[in-house]
Amino acid sequence: MRTIKITPLILILTAISAFAFLPQPQGYVSDYMGLLDNQSKSQITQAIQAIEKSTGAEIAVIIQDSLPTNITIEEQAIAYLSGWKVGKKGQDNGLVLLIIDDETNNYHSYRFETGLGLEGQLPDGLLGQIGREEMVPRFKAGNYGGGILAAVVRMGQVLGADMGAAPKPAKRKQGIQGLGALIFIIIIVLLVSGGGKRGGLGGGSSLFWLMMLGGMGGGRRGGGFGSGGFGGGGGGFGGFGGGGGGAGGGATGGW
Repeated sequence: MRTIKITPLILILTAISAFAFLPQPQGYVSDYMGLLDNQSKSQITQAIQAIEKSTGAEIAVIIQDSLPTNITIEEQAIAYLSGWKVGKKGQDNGLVLLIIDDETNNYHSYRFETGLGLEGQLPDGLLGQIGREEMVPRFKAGNYGGGILAAVVRMGQVLGADMGAAPKPAKRKQGIQGLGALIFIIIIVLLVSGGGKRGGLGGGSSLFWLMMLGGMGGGRRGGGFGSGGFGGGGGGFGGFGGGGGGAGGGATGGW
C-alpha cells in the first residue's frame, strides 16, 4: 500500500520538475546552446512560418545541452509542448522538436512530440523515419542547421503546406549544367578562335557573357542554401497559439 501512495507522488514531482526548468522561448527556434548560425536559424524560422501560414500548425525547435535530473527527453518535450502552449487553441496542432547535445555525458538525442491534432498526419513511425533520414546523417557530419531544416521542410510537405521556395540543404559543389554549360563551351570556342582579331569576341563582350554565365550558375554552390530559399529574418515572434492541450505521440532517436 505504501508503494501505491508513493508512486503517484513521484510522478507528480517529476512532472513539476519538468515544467519548473522551462526557459522562455526565444522564438520558433530556441537555441540555448548557440549551436546554429544566424542564417540557419533564420531559414528554419521562415520554413516554420510558411507551414503555420499554410496549415495553422505550429512547430517549436528547442536545442539544449542537457536534461534536468531524472527527466527523460520525452517528458521534457511534453513539458515544452504543454508549457509553451505550442499549437492553436482548441486544435492542439503543435509539434516540438527537442534536441539534446550533451557532450559531458555523451548523450546526443532528439525527440519529436506532437499535439493530439497532428497525431494522424504525423504518426510516430513517420516521424522516426524523418529523423533517421533527414537529421541523423547531417547531425553526424556536424550540419545541425541543415538537418533541422530538412526535417521541418519534409514535415511541411507531409502536412500539405505551401513551402514556396523552401530552402533545401545544398549539395556538394557541382559544375554548371544544362544551358549554362552550352554557353560556357560557346564562349571558350569564340575566345580561342577569335584570339586577338577584331572580328573575334572582344574584351567587353567577353566580360558581359562571363558575368551572365556566372549569374546563371549562382545559387547552386557551396555549403549554404540556394538563393531561391528563405533569406533574411521573418516577422516578429508573438508567442505560440494557446495549444498544447495534450500530447499525441512522437519519436525519439540519437546520433
